[in-house]
Amino acid sequence: MRKNVFRTVGIMLLGFAFLLVGLVPVTTLKAETQLNAPKIKSAKTSTGSVILKWKKVSGASGYKVYKFDSSKNSYVEYGESLKTKCKITGLESGKTYKFKVSAYTVSGGKKIEGKQSKVYEVKTNKKAKLNCSDFMVYDGDGKTHNLSDYVGKPIVVNMWATWCPPCCSELPEFDEVYKEYKGKVQFMMVNVEESYEADGVKDFIKDNGYSFPVFYDWDYIMEYTYGTGYIPTTLVINSDGDIIYNEVGTLSADSLISLIEEAM
Repeated sequence: MRKNVFRTVGIMLLGFAFLLVGLVPVTTLKAETQLNAPKIKSAKTSTGSVILKWKKVSGASGYKVYKFDSSKNSYVEYGESLKTKCKITGLESGKTYKFKVSAYTVSGGKKIEGKQSKVYEVKTNKKAKLNCSDFMVYDGDGKTHNLSDYVGKPIVVNMWATWCPPCCSELPEFDEVYKEYKGKVQFMMVNVEESYEADGVKDFIKDNGYSFPVFYDWDYIMEYTYGTGYIPTTLVINSDGDIIYNEVGTLSADSLISLIEEAM
């Protein structure tokens, strides 16, 4: 009888020990690997690089970035980041790339990786060249800017003056469109035949609350290159560096948006 009792207790204790050994590691591992997949929210591209940004994953110690390798037909690890962004360099211009990101946590000196994000496709910028005449203008601080500085993205160039009623009538619409496409399209609002201080252009811009970038054709280079003798004149240059629009007269916001969409 006594032997049976000891035997029963022994079996119960042994079973309990196995239960502890079996459950604890599994439960811990399960908790550690339940990191959510990061959500890639944006990518800033250039001709040879991409900056990926994603949302922070709760509990993550860091992140791994994977790039699709067509030669291996699989995703290979590009690198790690402790932040919610990573710059990937050494890419070819005008080519589409695929990326994934995963979060990881550190336990016992080992990295426990969570789920990978959905595939994020991004195309690097093409190496564009200006296929039309270049010009140089000044900003309000006297720094020079060339049209060719901004090739690679759509460019809107507008020649205007404060004494020109048609110019002034379209400026609010240009400012509205600039705000909508800021960062995607380069605006060059070139003031002609006026001085930044003496003719009150600075106050004019401030009083009307315009936010678009203003440049000055103090050397008449812009006017000699593209001027027709009449303003307002607007040029739209596409991302390949070609002029798709060069006309005298006012433009509505809708017409300008249509031209920009064509140029992108």
